[in-house]
Amino acid sequence: MSYIKKMSLVIVIAASLSACAKESTSEKLVKADKWLADGNHQAAILVLKSAAQADPKSAEVRFKLGTAYLDTGLAASAEKELNFALKQGYEPNLVMPLIAKSLIQQFKNEEVVELVNNAKGLKLEAMTTLYTIQAQAYFALKDNEAANTAIFNANELSAESPYAKLGQAYGAFNKNEIVVALDTVNQLLEQNPNFTEALLLKGQLETAKGDFATALVNFEKYHSLQPDLFQGKVYLADSYIKNNMLDKAEKHVNGLLSINKNSPFINQLKSHIKYLQENYAEAKSYAENAIAYGGENATTSTIAAVSAYQLGLNEQAYTHLSNSVDLLPEKHQLRGLYQILKVKLGYGSEDGIDQNALLGLKDSNPTILIDTGLALSRKGKLNEAKNFLDIIDSAKIKDPAELTRLSLLKLSLQDDTAFMDLQKIIDKSPGDIDAQSILANVYSAEGNEDKAIAAAQAIIEHHPKKVDGYNLKGLILTEFKKFDEAKLEYQQALDIDPKDISANLFFGKLALKNKDEVKALGIFKRLINFEPIHLPSLITYYALEHKVGVPSDAIKPIQNAYSKNPDNIKYALNYTKLLEVEKQYEDALSILNKIKVSKTLPEPYWTLRVHLHLMQKNEQEVEKALLQWTSTNPESGIAWRYLANLYESRREYSKALSQVKKGKSLAETAIDNLNVLEVQLLLQLKRTSEAQLVLDQLKQSYQADNPVIALLNGQLLLIQKNYEDALPLLIKNYEFKPSTDVLKLILDCHVKLSQKGKAIAFTQKHIELFPKDIAAKLYLAGLAMEENKPLAEEVYKNILETEPLNSIALNNLAAVLQQQGKSDESVTVTKNALSQAPEEPYLLEIYASALLVNNQPNEAISAYAKAYKNSDKSIKYAKFYVAALRKTGNELMANKISQDAGIQ
Repeated sequence: MSYIKKMSLVIVIAASLSACAKESTSEKLVKADKWLADGNHQAAILVLKSAAQADPKSAEVRFKLGTAYLDTGLAASAEKELNFALKQGYEPNLVMPLIAKSLIQQFKNEEVVELVNNAKGLKLEAMTTLYTIQAQAYFALKDNEAANTAIFNANELSAESPYAKLGQAYGAFNKNEIVVALDTVNQLLEQNPNFTEALLLKGQLETAKGDFATALVNFEKYHSLQPDLFQGKVYLADSYIKNNMLDKAEKHVNGLLSINKNSPFINQLKSHIKYLQENYAEAKSYAENAIAYGGENATTSTIAAVSAYQLGLNEQAYTHLSNSVDLLPEKHQLRGLYQILKVKLGYGSEDGIDQNALLGLKDSNPTILIDTGLALSRKGKLNEAKNFLDIIDSAKIKDPAELTRLSLLKLSLQDDTAFMDLQKIIDKSPGDIDAQSILANVYSAEGNEDKAIAAAQAIIEHHPKKVDGYNLKGLILTEFKKFDEAKLEYQQALDIDPKDISANLFFGKLALKNKDEVKALGIFKRLINFEPIHLPSLITYYALEHKVGVPSDAIKPIQNAYSKNPDNIKYALNYTKLLEVEKQYEDALSILNKIKVSKTLPEPYWTLRVHLHLMQKNEQEVEKALLQWTSTNPESGIAWRYLANLYESRREYSKALSQVKKGKSLAETAIDNLNVLEVQLLLQLKRTSEAQLVLDQLKQSYQADNPVIALLNGQLLLIQKNYEDALPLLIKNYEFKPSTDVLKLILDCHVKLSQKGKAIAFTQKHIELFPKDIAAKLYLAGLAMEENKPLAEEVYKNILETEPLNSIALNNLAAVLQQQGKSDESVTVTKNALSQAPEEPYLLEIYASALLVNNQPNEAISAYAKAYKNSDKSIKYAKFYVAALRKTGNELMANKISQDAGIQ
């Protein structure tokens, strides 16, 4: 394999992987397992997507791809792949609970209910999980009776199980019975202080109660018991933020980004930290990363918008705010906050105000106090903002505009009296758009449809010629799944203003939902004419134009948007990605080269840059980019891993090792992952004593029974020829996550222990689980060559049904047939293979060998001669040819060929 192909596996950022094109499905699955074990879900997804393209009916590929999508939060993609795996016959007990999880994450509650109701014949554990998820769906659908029935069903399956009680706690949590849920969880933890699921739920419950300090204690213990669990790290990082322990939070978030740089939520956490640190440039950058990776929600849009506003980028702030409304999920707690921020962005800057001087303005100028409180709240200084709120006498405020602003401040501080202030405004001015909009969003977030609609209707009645009320009502109806009624409201908005963004966006999404892509293209084309920098519309337009429009026009709008915002990295990176799709690599690189290299650049910048050089087959620039990445951002563990893997792919193990050690000294959050890589490299170099020392360090971070530790220990013992102790460790890792690579290590141990029969049985069991694993079949047939020739023959023939030109299977099948006295059949088999590629030297050589054994020397000599000629007279085929000539007594020709080929 060439360096370029190796590197595509190392970097794993391409939409198509050049190396994967020549790998079998089983080899790709092994690659994906390695990436998943290393925590790099994005790389695994790319490999699995390649495997799915090559083998679209593989249930195992689709299951693993769906699982990887689910682990990274891509629930819609996960649902699609997992459903395909189920239809292809994958084990329902494994796949159906994951389908349910993907549906619940997308708020597809009705589909969860239907899925569980149709589940038949599943095992206890699977059904318990499904009933628990079904209960959550029923709660979301406000069908408490059905939810309680689902919890009852789960309990009936395992009434005395701690998990049944855990389900009861989740049920109470869904009813907002925090105290009841906490009592149940506390009982579980008294019985088992290390019950991880109970610790996680307790942390969530304490967070919901507002006791962030206690929540943190539970999340820290949960993380200590399962230090490798991505979910635990996420909860812990989020809890650190809530406890204002920003340094610790940032350290953990940096580590999470090194595991999954494309996670929308992790980028959102990073943006939140930077926002609280008042580093608005980085807060905006990470929030935009989160949005670009599919995490456009109230939080990320809010952070991006307010950060842009703080930086004076008002147009971008408006764009982010406009985008967020239609993306908020049902009952999202930040709907009210979105409206608050939208109103706040209309205020002037308060940064120049002397806060200490304001304390004497209680009666003379409450407006300044309100504005300052809002500014402090925006910056996350809630305690100080509350101090200003406490000195404001709301009873003395008569102006509706001031009361609205005061309500915004109170809502931002979760002060329940905000509703009273809003009601005062509405009593005086029922058509106040700001007040009614805030109230409608709050009611909608609480699930109170009637009150939310009434607030929107009040705006319509008082302002029938403005779009605000119709859009708000349409949004609320959409949230409650009343699309036909929503259409009428949005159409009213379009009748008033045909260029209204919200209404056009609704109809564009509706057309896509109805699979009318031509209509959708027309709507999104209008949208980008009205709002040329609306990035989600630009991306959707590009895809639609390529699919049903004029492909050559697809990239022009985002090119124009970038030209208007050349300093906005979000536009630059998205434009670059589309140029890459268009295979305009030079143009894409020219965009990246205009971006000033700095430590704050997101990882997509670096991975794009490396991949573009890779597509150009410019090996020198690939290495140069990786070196610059590690130099610019030495705290990025993934950068060091990529660089080390680059040298490892070249078999420069010592050089790779030096990069790992350097990375460990600079990227503290990635030490564990780099330690794993260091052990692997030391084992490659046979430096077992050093490998043992690093392995001992890893054991301090991981639990003793961690499968990764077991694998590394097993490999070390295998090199030390301690096969008896290595075998159970390798089997432990295999049982955690079966893979062909670990299978081979296990077979090596069995063979070294003279247990070939056990090796054959173990491989047969593996093939039953993974019937398309060609590598495993080759191992099995190789083991059976001496012990069981009929079995070897059967397996080799099975391989050739899938891969007719597999050289190992073909060559060994010919040999095993000959050993059983079936020389004629060996000739027939090899001749059939040769007919599919009659000029291929290796097939000619195998065929010639079979002919020679079958006493057909003339035909054999002819085939050897052709193989030699077609291989450009390589010395390898020359030796085969010369040996055959001498065997048939033609010394003169043998000497001539030897001389021509340079054989000594």
